[in-house]
Amino acid sequence: MSYQDQETKYTKCSLYSFNFLFFFAAVTVFSLGIWLIFAMKKVGLIDEFHVYFVVYCLFAIGICIIASCVLSCCGTWKEDKIILYVFIVIMWIILVLELMLAIWIFYNIDQVSLSLSLSLSLSLSFSLSL
Repeated sequence: MSYQDQETKYTKCSLYSFNFLFFFAAVTVFSLGIWLIFAMKKVGLIDEFHVYFVVYCLFAIGICIIASCVLSCCGTWKEDKIILYVFIVIMWIILVLELMLAIWIFYNIDQVSLSLSLSLSLSLSFSLSL
């Protein structure tokens, strides 16, 4: 086995393991978004824009990351450079969107923290009372 074959196998293995960890994080973000959506509908805090915006951004970011992980695994398996370049572009777009969301939350931290803490405390108290 040549050195280049071993290097290729190591690169594939590291990319698969990175995608597994990234996929797990994306499923966690996606699940948090879904939980918050259903918790808000149960309690009735669906009218506040800040809660709406943050929760649906979490939901969308989770979906985009899951799709990019699947795309990356397909590109790694087929060893297709174009698919891997598309994966890199999608990852940069997701990074920019997350930074924009973080900046928006930073400037609206008082409203967002108040809305989220109120919705989460009401959601937990409502779910624990059942």
